[in-house]
Amino acid sequence: MTRVAEKIKVQYNGGYEHFGRDSPVDVVDVPVVFRWTGRTRIAE
Repeated sequence: MTRVAEKIKVQYNGGYEHFGRDSPVDVVDVPVVFRWTGRTRIAE
């Protein structure tokens, strides 16, 4: 079984889009779903 992160961030357009896991952790054979949680800007 592959372990999936609880949170991820994706660099996009001068910042980062943050996503948190929205699917159950202990259920097998269910697609992993991430929900957008916010955005931060890259400091320069």
